[in-house]
Amino acid sequence: MSGDPASLANLNDIILSPAPTWWPPAPGWYVLAVGLAMVLVWSVYRWSVLYRRNRYRRAALAELVEIEAGPDKD
Repeated sequence: MSGDPASLANLNDIILSPAPTWWPPAPGWYVLAVGLAMVLVWSVYRWSVLYRRNRYRRAALAELVEIEAGPDKD
């Protein structure tokens, strides 16, 4: 190497760091997963409550279908 700091002979290759891995995920992903799980549990709970509340409507509709069928169906 020459003593000239501007000489191209003093250039070195750039050493790249290794690519970041996908595992383990950052803590934010755990927070997001817990939040999504809570939303899913809440949604299933709300759906089940609404389904149970509408039970009488389904029973009434089934009776109406039987009534519309008439006595010939029996």
